[in-house]
Amino acid sequence: MAIDPAILRRGRTGYTPVVFCSVDGRNITDLLQPRLIEATVDDGAGFESDGLTIILDNAGDIIARPRKKAVVVFGGGFKETGGAIRFGTYEVEDAEKTFQRRTMTIVARAAKIGDTMKERKNRAFDGKTVGEIIEQIAADNGLQPAISAKVAGIKVPYRAQLGESDANLLSWLGQRFNAVASAKDGRLVFSRKGDAMTMGGAALPLVTVGPDDLADECVFRGTARAAYGKVRAYWHDQDEAVRKKVEEGDGDLAAEITEPFQDEDEAREAVKGRKEGLEREEETLSLQLWGRPDAQADAELQLDGCDKDADGSWSIETVQHKFSGTSAYTTSIEAKRGDSSAGKSGKKKGKNGSSAAPDLDAEPPPWEVPKGGS
Repeated sequence: MAIDPAILRRGRTGYTPVVFCSVDGRNITDLLQPRLIEATVDDGAGFESDGLTIILDNAGDIIARPRKKAVVVFGGGFKETGGAIRFGTYEVEDAEKTFQRRTMTIVARAAKIGDTMKERKNRAFDGKTVGEIIEQIAADNGLQPAISAKVAGIKVPYRAQLGESDANLLSWLGQRFNAVASAKDGRLVFSRKGDAMTMGGAALPLVTVGPDDLADECVFRGTARAAYGKVRAYWHDQDEAVRKKVEEGDGDLAAEITEPFQDEDEAREAVKGRKEGLEREEETLSLQLWGRPDAQADAELQLDGCDKDADGSWSIETVQHKFSGTSAYTTSIEAKRGDSSAGKSGKKKGKNGSSAAPDLDAEPPPWEVPKGGS
C-alpha cells in the first residue's frame, strides 16, 4: 500500500528525518543528505530479501558512480529521538543516471550468502539438535551462529544431506519447525517465526504502535474464526512397530502434516510450530506509520487503541523505511497475527510509545563495516 504523496511532502510535525551512509568505510552522510531525493530500505525474512534504493539530485553531474559490490552501511531515524539507527550492510548492485532531470539511482542488496551455502553436500546428522546442525552449517560457511532458544534444543533423530545444499537444508529445517534462517552482517540467524533475534543474538525489541503513530490508512484483513482448530502429525514407534498420532489444539477441522516423523518429540515440535504458523496466517495487517527505525522484520508488534479487532500482538513480516529528502520519514509494515499471549511482558518502551532502541553494544558497532567486508 503506497503512502499518500501529500503526507510525504508534509512530514511529521516537530520531527527532523536524518540518515547515515558510508561507502567502503567512508562516511558520506554530509555529501548525501543535502542531495537526497528519496531512500527506500526493504527489510524481510530470508537470505536475499533486504534491499536499499537511493535516489540523488545529481545537478552538475558531479556524483561519481559507485563501484560494483561497494559496501554500503545505511541507517536512519529522527534527530529529536537520538539520530540514525543502523538498518544494515548492503552491496551495490546497479546505478542509473538520468540526463534531463540529473538524478542518480543506486540499488544495493543485502550481502548475499557465499557460494559454499549453495554447494551440494553428502553427509548425515545423527541424533543432533537443531542448534548443533545450525552451528555446523554456520562454521562451514564462515558465519557466526545466532540461534533462538526455542528451537536450539529440538532433537533431530536422523537427517541425511544427500546431494543437497546447506541453503536447502536450512529451508527444510525452517518449514519443519516454523522457523526462518537469515544471513546478515556475518551471522547466520535461525529462529521461530515471530521470535526473531538481533544480529547479536538478543530478542528483537517490542514495537508498540498507537493512534498517534499512524501516518496514513491502515488495513486489517481476516475472519473471526480459524479454518483449523488443531494440527495432527504421525510418528513411527519402532518398539511397537505401529504408527502413532500427535495432536495439538481443538475443534473439528485438523491440518495434517503428512510427512512421518521418527519419534514423538520431533512430531510434537513440528505440530507446535505448524499450529503457531496457522494462527499467524489467519489475520494480516498493513500499517503506514510515521518513521519507526526500531521496526524490523519478524519483530513482535503490539497494536494499542487503533481498532477493537486489530488491537493486540502481531508478528512483523516485512518493513519498508522511506525517506523523502529531509522532509518526511515513513515506515510501512506488513504483519501477521502473533501469539495472543504475547505483548504482555511489560517490555520497556522508549519515547513516543516506541519500544526501546536495540542495544547497539550487542551489535556490530553502528557505523562500522563488519570485519571480513560483506
